[in-house]
Amino acid sequence: MTIITTAILISSILGMSFVAAFAALFALDLLRRRQQAPVTVAPVADNEISFLFDGNLLIDTTPGGRKFLNSGQAHLPPWQRLLAVLHKKYPDFETSIAALEHVGELSFQSTYDNARLFAEWQSGLTRITVQAQLSSDVPDGADDQSMGSISNELNVLQKVVDETPMAVWREDRDGSVRWANAFYLDLIRQADPDDDLTTWPLPKLFADHQLAAGSEDTRVQRLTLPASEHREEAFFDCLVQHHEGDLLVFARPMDQLIRAERALQEFVQTLTKTFGDLPTGLAVFNRKRELVLFNPALTDLTSLKPLFLSTQPTLFAFLDQLRNKQRMPEPKDYKTWRQGIIDLEAAAEQGTYHEDWYLPTGQTYRVTGQPHPDGAIAFLFEDISAEVSLTRRFRTEVELGQAVIDSLDEAIAILSRDGTVTLSNQAYADLWGTNPTEALGEIRLKDVLENWTKTCHSTDFWDELVAYHNDESAREPKTAELNMRDGRCLICRLAPVAGAAMLVGFTLVSKSGNSVRGVTNPPRTAAT
Repeated sequence: MTIITTAILISSILGMSFVAAFAALFALDLLRRRQQAPVTVAPVADNEISFLFDGNLLIDTTPGGRKFLNSGQAHLPPWQRLLAVLHKKYPDFETSIAALEHVGELSFQSTYDNARLFAEWQSGLTRITVQAQLSSDVPDGADDQSMGSISNELNVLQKVVDETPMAVWREDRDGSVRWANAFYLDLIRQADPDDDLTTWPLPKLFADHQLAAGSEDTRVQRLTLPASEHREEAFFDCLVQHHEGDLLVFARPMDQLIRAERALQEFVQTLTKTFGDLPTGLAVFNRKRELVLFNPALTDLTSLKPLFLSTQPTLFAFLDQLRNKQRMPEPKDYKTWRQGIIDLEAAAEQGTYHEDWYLPTGQTYRVTGQPHPDGAIAFLFEDISAEVSLTRRFRTEVELGQAVIDSLDEAIAILSRDGTVTLSNQAYADLWGTNPTEALGEIRLKDVLENWTKTCHSTDFWDELVAYHNDESAREPKTAELNMRDGRCLICRLAPVAGAAMLVGFTLVSKSGNSVRGVTNPPRTAAT
């Protein structure tokens, strides 16, 4: 009994193995035949268009199908291109095709004409057939040449749209992107290079809250694409139009303009801050001679209120207010003042206006006119009252010092460190017949020394004087007696002066050794 049971079990195992092996061989043979046999679209009628898809991959299509696909967007994959072309005539096709594997067959009626679309599931492949009605799709009297011209025109239009340097797309009532040009798809790829655009509808470029449907009127919106890992922040001016219930959007890139506006804004802010901190008043008038720019210092210097300046007064009105505020020289009469404004404007246009205004208030303004681009002119107002006062005080001190040394009987000359005569008095001019301070050029030590040696007898003192000037470290006051060739006697005094300068003083003395007051320069006689 055990032997029989074992034999039966072995027989069953052998039989099942034989059946499994036969089934495997049969399946391999079917697969080999399917791979070897070309998969094609079955013959169809002349007015039919047929496609064979394996998932999203186009396996085969009829000649009419190729033309049909060519009417779509060439930059889209075949399946997405077919969906884009069929969407308007068969709006339910996209949502229903997912159930084709389960139902086997689907049919759709065109919403525009009598054409019909059939979808069939055949051994894992999807067959799409469009039966077009020529009577409704082809205009009356159209021949092959006319249809060819229409096809060429369509190709040109598609090429133009795809080459347009802006993003163009169409959204339906649900906000789904049903059509887009190549520029739009390039922007999507820039945001995500890994996106192969296999989804449908196409991904949205802008968020829903940015692009609102709004009214039925055409309008422009400024939209922004945020920065991503693969792209910088981008800006677009979007023109939105309503077309057959959908939104047709044209997005023009504005990156360069935005960057230029930001750079200009930053530049203006920098200038504004700089002008705001300047102590010099600035007033810029355009080619119409209207005030278009001023800084706070101008209001302080002119006593004109910002409210008046902000009304863009003319140059004439601006200067008229300056005259009323006593912030410009008082003219002799109105006619002279008016002519002065014309001359001032003309000089500023040439960039030659530069004048010091001595105001009735005692202040002094330095006003400079400069030309600007596009016919504008700018005026700079600078309060130089302190500078003028300092210059006047310095000049007074210099004149006072000169008057003091001119009152001395001793002939004095001051030589700087480099040997230049910087100061001399009237007694020196009377004694030596020359005034170094009134010479056109610089008078140096060698020049005065030549005059001294010609007028006096030869002596070693001149070498000592040169050595005294050159040696700044060991200077002690010293004197020496000199005999002039005309018989007069001089006492020469050397003394150090601040700034490494040297004082040389000459005093006429009588034969008895007393100084002679009231130095004069008598006619010279031959040396005895």
